[in-house]
Order: sequence, then C-alpha cells, then structure tokens
Amino acid sequence: MTLFDYLSKHAGDRLPMHMPGHKRKARAKYLKKLAADIDITEIHGADDLHDPRGIIKEAQERASALWGAENSHILVGGSTAGILAGIYSMLLPGDKVIIARNCHKSVYHAMEICGAVPIYVLPESDDKTGFFLSVDASEIDAALSANPDAKLVVITSPTYEGVVSDVCGIANVCHAHRVPLLVDEAHGAHFGICDKFPDDAVACGADIVVRSLHKTLPSLTQTAMAHVTGLASDEKFARALNIFETSSPSYLLMAAADGCVDFCENHRELFEKWSDAIDGFASKIKLKNLSLFCGEGAYGFDKSKIVVSTACAGISGFELARILREEYKIEVEMAGVRHIVAMTGVFDGKSELSKLSRALEKIDKTLSASASKARKISAVPQYVITAKEALAYPSCEVFSGEAEGCVCAEYVWAYPPGIPLIVPGEIVDESTLALINELISVGADVKAADRSLKTLIVIQK
Repeated sequence: MTLFDYLSKHAGDRLPMHMPGHKRKARAKYLKKLAADIDITEIHGADDLHDPRGIIKEAQERASALWGAENSHILVGGSTAGILAGIYSMLLPGDKVIIARNCHKSVYHAMEICGAVPIYVLPESDDKTGFFLSVDASEIDAALSANPDAKLVVITSPTYEGVVSDVCGIANVCHAHRVPLLVDEAHGAHFGICDKFPDDAVACGADIVVRSLHKTLPSLTQTAMAHVTGLASDEKFARALNIFETSSPSYLLMAAADGCVDFCENHRELFEKWSDAIDGFASKIKLKNLSLFCGEGAYGFDKSKIVVSTACAGISGFELARILREEYKIEVEMAGVRHIVAMTGVFDGKSELSKLSRALEKIDKTLSASASKARKISAVPQYVITAKEALAYPSCEVFSGEAEGCVCAEYVWAYPPGIPLIVPGEIVDESTLALINELISVGADVKAADRSLKTLIVIQK
C-alpha cells in the first residue's frame, strides 16, 4: 500500500482531535484544492519520518529497490535538506573537503555550518556559453593526492544545463583514497529508470546521492530523495536529518514522493516515449543562428534538458527567454548570458515539444549571426579563511569599485543556478568584479546584500 492509498483509506475514519488545525474539513476553496481532506500528522498507524517502522519505512524501501540503494530517505525539504544532512554527517570543524566549484549554494551553506575548509576543483567551461562542463576524475585524484587528509568529495552531476560527469570514475578515485563521494543529483532523479538516460549515481558507486524528485519526475515541489551506502554512515545521516528537516513533515509531500516512486516503477515505458519525443525534437528542429547544446566537450549529457545557445545569434539568453514568455507563452526554466534551459518531463510529448520547436524556429529567423566571446571563470578567488569565520568577523560595506583586495564577508550568487561568484572568506579580485558587472549589465539576477551591487560587504581591515 502506498502512502497515498493509506491516506485515502484512513485519513477520514476517526474524529481528529489533533493537528493539523483544518481537521481535514476542506470547507474553504483553497483547502479543497490542496487536498486537506487527506492531510494528517503522525497519528497511530501513520508512522514517523524520523523513526520509520511502518508505512513510511516501506515507502523508503520501495525507493531503495527502484534505484538499487542500501538505504533511502524521503526528503520533504528538497535536495537542500539532504545535502545539508549529508555534508554535516561526515565533517568536523576544520575538515578539508574537495568540492567542484559549480556546486549549488546548499553545499556552501553546509560548509559554512560545519566550518570546513574547501579545496576547489574548477571544471572546464563551454567555449560558447561559458557554463561549466564535466568534473574530471583525474583532477579529483590530484586534489585528493595533494590533500590526503580530505574527508569528503562533493560534485554536481548532472548540472542545471544537463552536463554529466564520470561519476563511476570519480567514485573509483575517491574509494581508492578511502574518501566518500557525495553527488548532488538533484537534476537527475530520472536517471536509472530506463537506459535511454545516463546511469544514476547510486549505480555508479557514490556514497550519498541526493535527488530532487520534483525537478524532473512527476512529484510535488519540495519532494526529494537521499540514498546512503558505501563509506557513508546511514545512522549519522539520519541523525543529521533530524537537525535539518522539519519534525512535522507533510504527509501530502511524503505521499507525493512515494507515489512518484510507484509511478516510475510501473510506467517505465513512458520514459522510453519521453526519450523518443526528445530525440524527435532534436532531429527535426531547424536553427541557423540559435543552436542546441548537446553535451559537446562534456563527459555525458542529459538530453531531457533542452539547452539553446544564443552565443552566435546576437541576443542574450535573458532576451530569448523574455520573447518566449511574452510572445509565445512559453516559460523556460532558466536563462543565462548566452543560453536558456528548457526542462522537459515524462508528460511532455510531441505536442509540447513541437510548440517549443516552432517558437524557436520563428525567433531564429528574426536574428542575425553575431558571435560573442564567453567570459569564463578561469580561477577561483583566493581563499583566506572559512566562510563561517568570515561571517563572524566585524564587517562593513564598501563601494564595489573599492572592494578589490578585501576579504569578502557575503555570498554573491548568480541565480539560477545558484553557483557562487564569490564566497565569504575569499579575496575580491578584478576578475570577479568584472564578471559581476557583466552579469548585471545583461540583466542577470545577481543575489547579494545590496541588490544593485554598488556595494559589497567585506571584513573590516
């Protein structure tokens, strides 16, 4: 019995003298729409996410069986909760961690909480668009050899743009050094369901794998899954989840996660059809100035991400996204300086993809060839102290033009995808300031304390 079946059968069979306050009486329109009539709490027989022994335990075991994991955990705080718990469960203050610089902000927040010392690996960037490509196993090996006291390796695969790294090779390198590997697979929850998509990180040997069900699978926003195996301690991970995840988890979200697992197990043929629809889109679309990125220069690629480069079309990704939104009623997942990402899902077929294809072809005909050089991140700003230390020191605001040489005391992100341009504890340099200014000039959503970026917060000298 899935969690949804349980809620449907048992949620209304007794007088609820307990939370939640709506008492499963969907008498308001919003409550009815949001399925409040089957929303319960940890009553007798409903199990406990933080001490699963019954129906939730069975749901997590179904997830383990689907992806071949030793232990699985339903996450109702998104992949963020799993990443925070995973890193926290394996580190002590001062521990070194090998991190791919293109990791999501949740990785950096976990580092801040732990007071860990980052050792960065900087992936190569795509020549046309400037976004990051694969993490190289040889670079992880070199970093571990140079830092034999490192306690953990963290990478993101696939990335927001669908770039896949050699997770098997990286896992083998990590294990040769007796160091666990955590993979942020938030954008690859559909991996491993059928052989038309890349292998998932669990099968590749990663020790902790965190995936967002809601990103690419039919589940509700905020639902995710974590898998723990190998060199990672499931007991420590579960304890960490008690810290970072709510003690009042939504049964509606848990039921969505379990329902998603059940759907994937019993409808694998739909993933084959999804793959065929994407292949049909890629083979038929005719573009002259815009172009599709299909993983060139990367170890692997997730074709469910439709990445359109504007690098040779005289238009920014932000402008292309605006045109699609305003003139064609198509909302893409994200836009960058020289590309957009349109995410597809298992319920997208020929009709939806044809609509996108026609819109891109029409826009393409209005554009003229005009190549522009991508600005790449060629080096990570110099590390001085941990983010935790930097945020604790006395700080002040300075004009951005005067910040060069100062130690940054705030995060500056380009969002999405939430990869930092600079981290607290790093020295503000000319290259970083130039990149920030370029992103602002083309309309990127750069997150900082001062949204205008006229000032930066730095440690007082």
